[in-house]
Amino acid sequence: MKHIICTLFLFILGNSTFAQTEDKALKLSLQTDLIAYTTPGGWSIWGVIQHHENKLSLAYVNFPNRYAEYYDESGLKEHDQFFRLQYARYFNPEKRMKDFYYGINLEYHLRELEEDNSTEKLEDTGFKVAPIIGYEWHPWGKKDNVLQNLSLALWAGPTFLISYDDELIFQETGSIYEARESVEVSLGINVSYTFYKNY
Repeated sequence: MKHIICTLFLFILGNSTFAQTEDKALKLSLQTDLIAYTTPGGWSIWGVIQHHENKLSLAYVNFPNRYAEYYDESGLKEHDQFFRLQYARYFNPEKRMKDFYYGINLEYHLRELEEDNSTEKLEDTGFKVAPIIGYEWHPWGKKDNVLQNLSLALWAGPTFLISYDDELIFQETGSIYEARESVEVSLGINVSYTFYKNY
């Protein structure tokens, strides 16, 4: 199932990217979110399409044991992988607020849970939705050098869990684990490189 979703993700990204390269005011970027690297084995890859003020991002994030502080006492380890679709709209590009944007994240999560001293592995899926506000910083945007295509995209907002199991039960040990809080803070620190723009 994971391979099918990953293949579909890459197919959609490829079609969206190369089918629109003749449009004016088009920008294509690759990003990675530094937050995912805060855990061992964590990483992310983003494909971003921006047309005028509208931006669409597709991301795959590998985020193992992201809630270590929450689960440490119980001996539970969580491997979270998810696909994120982010739609954002920049404020009026002619105004001072042109680098600020607002939007929404939609996420599909594939989680694996393992307990210490147990061979059992639980699999769980769920959705998250997050309204966000962000800012894209272009430190070298006005300079004619190799770094002008680099930027830093920051965003944050409340995340709402949808269709997560209220509790998970390990049959071998009988341990019961409650789901995370239904509302939490979502944050992104994305390093971005623009590899194509036609304006």
